[in-house]
Amino acid sequence: MSQHELQEQIIHQLFWTGGERPFSRQVMHGMLLDAFPQLQGLPEFVAKGLAEPQELLPLLFKSGDYAEAKQFFARLVDARPTNNDPTWVTASLNGLATEVVFRMNYHSTEWKSSDFRSAYLDMIEISERLWCYADKVHKNNLKQPDVQGKAYYCDLELYKLCIEHAPDKLHQFSTDHWKSVLTPALQGDFEFQDYIFDQLLQQTRSKTLQKVDLDLGANYFWRDIRGDLAKLGDDQQRVMEKLLAVAFTVFSPDNAVDIKKQLSTKRFRQMIVGAPLLLLDAKEAGFPMSFDLYRGALKPLEKAALTAKRAWKGVLGQDEWAAFQDSLQRLLDGVDVHKIYPRKMSDTTVSVFAEVMPQCGWMEKASEVGRADILMDDLGL
Repeated sequence: MSQHELQEQIIHQLFWTGGERPFSRQVMHGMLLDAFPQLQGLPEFVAKGLAEPQELLPLLFKSGDYAEAKQFFARLVDARPTNNDPTWVTASLNGLATEVVFRMNYHSTEWKSSDFRSAYLDMIEISERLWCYADKVHKNNLKQPDVQGKAYYCDLELYKLCIEHAPDKLHQFSTDHWKSVLTPALQGDFEFQDYIFDQLLQQTRSKTLQKVDLDLGANYFWRDIRGDLAKLGDDQQRVMEKLLAVAFTVFSPDNAVDIKKQLSTKRFRQMIVGAPLLLLDAKEAGFPMSFDLYRGALKPLEKAALTAKRAWKGVLGQDEWAAFQDSLQRLLDGVDVHKIYPRKMSDTTVSVFAEVMPQCGWMEKASEVGRADILMDDLGL
């Protein structure tokens, strides 16, 4: 019997069994070795065999034969047997989800292998053909927040290296893991970054990402992102539009955790300084501005003001303070701040904004009592 025929037998006699337990471990062991010789190289399979059918997909992933795993799973899903109880099939996917998370936690460099990453995404797509997932009868474990959230976090680490344009980092991982990501980026092909941007926006809007992950990612994002802009070339407008959406939607202060603590450790300064600088880069490159974008660029400073009042300045050194004021002045040059913030603002925010940007007329946004208090602060009284 050929391997293909053996696999067909396994599909119908190990998985589509109406939920009944199939053959004994010994019989399954022999069938699987004949159908999937690559399992012979896995110590855990050689030692224990297969206790349950759902262990097969995780084992195929462990063997590194992603093409075989995808091909077999597609045939398994498309078998459409008379007895349509998906017990063993869904259990197998649950086991695969556990294996994927384990690999991302403890072998994260494998995620940066395009084969592993694309295999996981392909398995999600194939699994959605199962009636129980397509009809929302069962939750697809491959799409649960803990799995996709971890995948996002690994993607972010990979994305961080993409935008750093630092080939010297390649020594940390095999060239095969990275060349499909870094080489196009170095040549100005931003397709992978586009994909990451789309995933970040989609998952942020659907609230499948945890704030703690976004908060960690924000520090990398705001530290590294501006070095990428000079290489955007002819594709600048499209990439910039998506980049600003990610900056002000995903890595925004709305998703920050414990801003007060971050200010005390000076970590929040990356966002306070980076947001106006990023928009200034866009403005000077001819990107069309909007009042929403201006609000997005000023929001980190606004959050810092509401959290620590004028004490937020402790996150900046003296030379940084002058550079920060200069970037804000250039960003808001010729802009009517009353159109950015058409309503009254909190006196605390006005106090900080007026100190940083005295030329913009922020004092008009404060209450009468607030204006008096701000003047007293300015005089040190």
